[in-house]
Amino acid sequence: MHGKRIISEKCEITVNRKIKDTEGTYILRIKNRFIASNYKPGQFVMIKANEGGLNPLLSRPFSIFNRFNDSEFEVLYRVFGAATEIMSGVKEGSFLRVIGPLGNGFDTGITGIEAKSGLEDPAYLEGTAGSAEPEGSTGTADIKKLKKKRKNLSEGSVEPESSEVRQTGNKLRVLIAGG
Repeated sequence: MHGKRIISEKCEITVNRKIKDTEGTYILRIKNRFIASNYKPGQFVMIKANEGGLNPLLSRPFSIFNRFNDSEFEVLYRVFGAATEIMSGVKEGSFLRVIGPLGNGFDTGITGIEAKSGLEDPAYLEGTAGSAEPEGSTGTADIKKLKKKRKNLSEGSVEPESSEVRQTGNKLRVLIAGG
C-alpha cells in the first residue's frame, strides 16, 4: 500500500440536504477527522448506504467534493438508484459505513488556498458534480444558469477574491478562490 492509510469506520452524518433548484442533487457532510485531513484531490470514499442490508449489498464510490473543516468532508450526489435513494433519507446524526480515502490523488501545486464551503446555496457548483448532463438537459441552458448563479454569488454574503468559469464542450468548471 506504499504508506497509504485507509480507514473503515461508521461515520456521523452532520448534513444531508437537497440542494435547492436541483432535481435530486444532495450534499452529504460526513464527520471523520482522518479523511477530512488526509485526502487529496481526485480521491474518493466508499459509502455503504444500507448497513447490514442486502439491497444494495455493496458500498458505492463517491468523490470527495470538499473539505468543510478539519473534521468534516462533503460528498455531492444525485439520486439515481437504490443506494442514493436510501442515502437521501439518511437523517443528520445517523451513521454510515465509510471506507477511504481511496484512489490515487494528485497534487494541485496550489499552496495557501483552502477550499471554502458552508455556502448557503452551493448549487452553482453543480456542473462539477459529474460528466453526465442532467436528464432532459440541452446543456446550454444549464451552463447559463450556472454562470448566473456564479455571478449572483458575489452579490450575496460570500465575496470570492476571484472566480473563473471555463466551458469546454458540454463541461463546465467553476473555480472560486478566497472568499
